[in-house]
Amino acid sequence: MPQAFIPELAWFKVMLYVATQSSEDLFRMASVCPLFRTLANTPQVWNTISMAKYPDHPSWYHANPAVQLFLQQCRACENPESIFRDAFEVFFMQGVTWKRCMGCALQPRQAIWKRHI
Repeated sequence: MPQAFIPELAWFKVMLYVATQSSEDLFRMASVCPLFRTLANTPQVWNTISMAKYPDHPSWYHANPAVQLFLQQCRACENPESIFRDAFEVFFMQGVTWKRCMGCALQPRQAIWKRHI
């Protein structure tokens, strides 16, 4: 019986869908054959891969180099969730927030509170 031919583009679209649903399923799929491994390592897949399984802050994974590598690859491929997490860290973890009140220019909230409270 002849094998059915499924175009590479179709597999790529399936891989993109799997990437948005589960990183674990994507890695399992990538281990099936060389074509899937190649497709899984494209920047487009890394750009859409789900990071939902991993909590927000990468420093929580110092003991696990595989997870650190995963998060670095997501960042390198400009994964939107990775970009959001980086912005979240800068905005909240470093303690700099901005507020506009009563005609003041944008200033750190602490300075505004000292003047108006």
